Amino acid sequence: MPELPPVFADLQRRMTELVGSGGGADFQSQLRQALESALQRLDLVTREEFSQQQRLLAQAQDRITALESLLAQKYAEPADSSGSSGPQASDGPSGPRGSSDPYADNGAPR
Repeated sequence: MPELPPVFADLQRRMTELVGSGGGADFQSQLRQALESALQRLDLVTREEFSQQQRLLAQAQDRITALESLLAQKYAEPADSSGSSGPQASDGPSGPRGSSDPYADNGAPR
């Protein structure tokens, strides 16, 4: 049998002690205390906390989808005369500076 994690090994030991002591009436309350003690040592969240995190994740996913859609629309539109949407054709493959140095802008490679 594989070795149990410490929390469950302790729980198993306590259950064995409770069963061996023969205290039938006291068994249920002691079992409950042993289980609560073991579960408190685990890194668990409540159902409410989990549900809240699920809602926040869904909201973030919705925002990401909306932003992706907005970006796709922006890049799908033809460039206007102000030059504010995306790279311009006159910039060329090396960027607006006309340099062939891939680190010319900010030190990051292109």
